[in-house]
Amino acid sequence: MSTIRTSDSYNRVLLLFNTQYVEMKIAFVGDVHCHYELLHDLDVDVILQVGDFGIYPRPDKIDPKTLAKNDTTFFMDYWKGKRKFKIPIFFVRGNHEDNEFLLKEAYKLRNEKTGIVELLPNLYWITDGRIFLYEDLAILGMGGIHATGTWDLTVSQRKGKRFNHFSKFDFAVANYEIDVWLNSLYNAACNYTKIFISHEAPTHEPPPGIKLYSHFGDCKPIADLVKRWNPIVARFGHYHYNHQIDLPNIDAKIMKINSVEIVEI
Repeated sequence: MSTIRTSDSYNRVLLLFNTQYVEMKIAFVGDVHCHYELLHDLDVDVILQVGDFGIYPRPDKIDPKTLAKNDTTFFMDYWKGKRKFKIPIFFVRGNHEDNEFLLKEAYKLRNEKTGIVELLPNLYWITDGRIFLYEDLAILGMGGIHATGTWDLTVSQRKGKRFNHFSKFDFAVANYEIDVWLNSLYNAACNYTKIFISHEAPTHEPPPGIKLYSHFGDCKPIADLVKRWNPIVARFGHYHYNHQIDLPNIDAKIMKINSVEIVEI
């Protein structure tokens, strides 16, 4: 059975040392916007999804763009128990979710040691800036997108679309988690494969023919965080096109919408 372990930010001492390398087959999944049929028949151990999963437990909160382009009734089928996810899915929040619900209600249900919220059986939200351990993977997740007007706002200060963004407080959490990781005995004793997933990308250079949106541009907070965590694999969403990002010694990529990439680690 798969297990989630914690980097234990509270005690700063990690006590589990007897771990063995486990070969895993991972599916990295791009923005799906409620197209969950992509996930049903995957022959993998775990799914890591980069945001815009389509978390809408309150139908009246679905944003118009999502409602116009996607069948959002799919999520309600799962929410009400009519359908079930068969493979463990860990996702970060995108800008097309009910982020007010996630940040103000679901967040209260998080496991404080792991930063994970179990929304449904086999569906787990990685809260912003947390590192969690899954088998032999150490995964750092960051949800939301960048907007200068939200950078200094706490969750209680946000309204409307501001819930879709991340803030400096989320990055403070992430950097604290990395500090704990780098100073822990656990990190020195165990051979974990480090992974980073976020909805926002550190930079983007869309190929010819791809429409540029007004929010395109470099995102230094994400770039700095990825470099500091220094994972083997980093995957990003939001921009809907496939693009390899040049980061030293990191397999870093923006994932195309509705794409699935299977990696064996």
